[in-house]
Amino acid sequence: MISATELRQYVDLSVDAEVDMDAEIAASISQFEDLSGRKWNRRVGHTQVFAPPEFSRILLLELFPIETLTKVEERDASSGSVWETLDVTAYEIILRNQLERLDDNWRQRVRVTYTGGYVAKPASGSSQQETPAHWKKVLALQIKFSRERNTGDKITAQGAQFQGGSVTFEKNNYHPLFWSIARNAGKTW
Repeated sequence: MISATELRQYVDLSVDAEVDMDAEIAASISQFEDLSGRKWNRRVGHTQVFAPPEFSRILLLELFPIETLTKVEERDASSGSVWETLDVTAYEIILRNQLERLDDNWRQRVRVTYTGGYVAKPASGSSQQETPAHWKKVLALQIKFSRERNTGDKITAQGAQFQGGSVTFEKNNYHPLFWSIARNAGKTW
């Protein structure tokens, strides 16, 4: 997450250009989440349901950083629609956002309720984590790119030719660096 004040540090905007910064920030964060397959903003009591492959012991949680793990539940065909809450000694967080089952494999369905994600400014004395500066810069780069790209006749061009070569954007509504980083973020977090 990035605040409008921080965004102004990275993007040269006049007061007139600040029509709806919060909407632009939210749109770019949504794009990041769609491309990366992970969540950016902090969510409290977020529930994620898994259907892990047979013999699986690791689940990849979509929120990072993880603040608290509230509840981990499982069920399978024999338990019907009843979710069984696991004891906290049955699992642990490893490698920042992976939930590992310690004494067995995960059953057919797993439901995890937890709190995590980044915030613009952490609350004093909390375990919240601020969005890293490099992610704020990439987000600002995307917002600036969108503003420039979506004005006038610029929106129609996907590639550009110039003397000696040409350049083509992977996706014409994403800055190439933003697109690349967001696509890889889901693989590395």
